[in-house]
Amino acid sequence: MDKPTNYCNSCQKPTLKSPRILIVEDEGVIAALIGGAASQAGLEYHIALTYDEAIRLLDTHEYHILWLDILLDNKHSGWEVIKHCILKEKFDGKLIICTGLYPDIPVTHKEILELSRKWFSSIYLFPKPFDLTDALALLTEYCNACTACEKVN
Repeated sequence: MDKPTNYCNSCQKPTLKSPRILIVEDEGVIAALIGGAASQAGLEYHIALTYDEAIRLLDTHEYHILWLDILLDNKHSGWEVIKHCILKEKFDGKLIICTGLYPDIPVTHKEILELSRKWFSSIYLFPKPFDLTDALALLTEYCNACTACEKVN
């Protein structure tokens, strides 16, 4: 685990030097743009273009933030990635759900979202399409807040 060298914007407690984000997005161009914003925010990042790649990375690496597109492909969705994180106890950090469905999330998925709120340290619903400057601002705030403060929910 990285040693703290940055400090929380709110409480001034140490934060991680290089927080890591997994970007799960099936559109390569969008994934690259988010990766660029993550890098500008001071995050190390990995990109998963498929459900299988996301699961492999979650099972083999530690992440502090998960950027998750809900509509991945014809076989899997981001909701299944969330279920995997909860059932396998692989990730309990900050979750950014990026979806074009917002605010019209299906009722069955709202149940998963409510369960997720009990597991992840914070959840932010980020609507598509989005402005890249908004994504950068969110990632920067997430990167510079300690777990205790969680100012973005």
